[in-house]
Amino acid sequence: MSLAPNRTDGPLGKLQREGDTLKAKVDEVTAITKKWSPKSASDPDVISCHQKCVAYKIEASSLLLRANSLQKHEEPKAISNFEQKKSDEVKRLQSFQSRLDRLLNSMEDLEDGDELRNTRRSELGEKDEGHEDNNEDDEDEYSEEDDFAEDEDIDDEEDRSIYIATHAFAKQQPGDLGIKVDDIIEVIEKRKDGWWKAKNEDGEIGLVPSNYLELYDDDDDDEEYEDDVDNKKEEEEQKQITEESQLRREDLSQTGGNEKDDTEDHRTPKSSSSLNYWTFSGEWDSMDSGKELWKGVRDAVTETQKTDVTDVLAAMGALPAGFRPSTLFNKLQAGPEYNLCNAVLPKFNESQLSFADLHLDPTTTQIRKLVTRVLRNCKLVECRAIPLPGTGVEILSHHVRVCLFDGSKILSNIQTVRAKVNPVRPKMWRFSTKSTSATSGLGSSLTDGYNIVRTDATHSNVGVLFELGVTYIRNQTGERGELSCGWAHLKLFDEQGNPIPNRKYDLNLNGGTPYEQGIAVDPSILRRASSNRFRALLVKQPTLTVLMGTPTVEKRKYLELLPATIVVLSRFAELLAYYRRVLADALVRDRLAPLDADLVHSPVLATFVGSIDQSDIMDAMHNVWEEKKGPLTRADKRDKENMKNVFKSVVMETAFPLLNATTMPESKWADVQTEQARARIIEQTLQVTKQPQGVLRYLLAPPGDLQPFDISEVTFDLLHDHGRSLT
Repeated sequence: MSLAPNRTDGPLGKLQREGDTLKAKVDEVTAITKKWSPKSASDPDVISCHQKCVAYKIEASSLLLRANSLQKHEEPKAISNFEQKKSDEVKRLQSFQSRLDRLLNSMEDLEDGDELRNTRRSELGEKDEGHEDNNEDDEDEYSEEDDFAEDEDIDDEEDRSIYIATHAFAKQQPGDLGIKVDDIIEVIEKRKDGWWKAKNEDGEIGLVPSNYLELYDDDDDDEEYEDDVDNKKEEEEQKQITEESQLRREDLSQTGGNEKDDTEDHRTPKSSSSLNYWTFSGEWDSMDSGKELWKGVRDAVTETQKTDVTDVLAAMGALPAGFRPSTLFNKLQAGPEYNLCNAVLPKFNESQLSFADLHLDPTTTQIRKLVTRVLRNCKLVECRAIPLPGTGVEILSHHVRVCLFDGSKILSNIQTVRAKVNPVRPKMWRFSTKSTSATSGLGSSLTDGYNIVRTDATHSNVGVLFELGVTYIRNQTGERGELSCGWAHLKLFDEQGNPIPNRKYDLNLNGGTPYEQGIAVDPSILRRASSNRFRALLVKQPTLTVLMGTPTVEKRKYLELLPATIVVLSRFAELLAYYRRVLADALVRDRLAPLDADLVHSPVLATFVGSIDQSDIMDAMHNVWEEKKGPLTRADKRDKENMKNVFKSVVMETAFPLLNATTMPESKWADVQTEQARARIIEQTLQVTKQPQGVLRYLLAPPGDLQPFDISEVTFDLLHDHGRSLT
């Protein structure tokens, strides 16, 4: 006797039987993947399994489309609980898709998985052929942005059955569906006679004229429409306020009254619970949104206490409600406490007589490693559906600031990663996640999303704080500012105290500051999503995608030489590790008296300290370091003293001339002209210093090319450079 569920002979039963067959296939590939442990995506078994999963996902999508279009009247026999059975089948097919997605992601996350990922996009129609680039270098640089844009194209394709009514249509005969302007409907069948079968928000089904409908093109259209309506309303209300004010002045002039004295008698509104305004009748009355907005604008401009540009923009309605002045930017502006330079300096212990995190191993006379509770890779991948500031401001930089955070205080330095934004899709941010030791261009570290987080904190809420931000300039006044576009906190341990697994995380962004809870980035998104069930499917919430992992054994040996709590780019880990080695030699191994606070003669330490927070100079040193390492043998690389000498030569041949050049402009964040000028000078300087005796000729240049000599160029001041870390 068969225990299989009874299937009918109609369309639903046929679909259920095909779903059973697909389930057996999915179970088969799932069982296969549980038995293996491949290390590379190029393994033939992985490729074969990946091809099967792609084919099964296509089959699942086809079945899902058929399931959604099932109708009860099409069944040859009456079926009890038809809608419930249909819903169950839809959910089952969706679960198959989710299982296949997880299998595909696990195979594509293996080493050399990019080819599998590209195959998947090509097979599933996720590749936008119109955006291919014939230039291989450009393709490598912007491939992630193109992929991001292609994902949005997929979303548009999936939403193609949702339409909005542009004209009202009254029901004329049985079988018609009445619609009103701006109704959101789902088109079930597109007939050739121009009458489409559609379903409205109440579930009613009927025929509507196709020329009365327009494709619903995502929430951006809603925003533009709502903005136009709001702008017209605000213009009318501002005009009304101006007319009332003019009539009030004319009335006062005719009666000989004093406007200042008259208004002072009624300066305090009757109710302090809501904003009010002065009416022509001489009484205070409650404001509606438009008048409230313009009063806020006037207050922001006239009141002396409102000096923040952000307050003015918020009062003008140019910012989403969840935007705030950047918390982490203000921390960086307050002082050097959260700079990387301060983070790599050794900290004194409680007695202030020795170092707490810089010790020598007596057997090797080298710096001792520090093993910490947390040592993880944290790769920024992408940001989706990030709201845009309003008109009147120009965005100079999109970026994410990263630090360690326990819910109440910042534990580490603050690392800034600049995003790549496609002008066609400004709500999508992408980051470079390719970690390579190969020589890269100047400024490439700014967009490098491959970070290392390291801490020994024991707090249960310790995690990584991500604050999305933009640097803007006001078009009218030229004022610059920094805005927070949302934040997310990824805890590094679960409720049981176990480290979170290595995988990709999609984090929903919060509005306000990291110290506020329950604030949406843009409340209008939630309002549109809750207005009806169709919009809830279309509206996209702001999210940040990050990939957590574990450093390799080779990378770990450098990271364990760094301080116990730090956030640093992976590409700079080796340079910072050798800086710590040289620092340990100068401050611990070679000091005659442990309590000696005299100047330490070390041009390398003095120069590197001034370069750490200048990303373009660090990029230049990284490139020269890789060039010098290239011809070295394994024995040379294992010789720590030899590698320290190589590090010293890199610093003195690269950073020292650049820091002392008179033509080198001061670094300015998000200033394109300054960044380009610095890049030109760095390239010209490196061309000279890389030649034989090039550094000597550069330093012997005519007077005026270099800064006047100062003792700080060749000495490391223990008290001055550590003054910020004494606490």
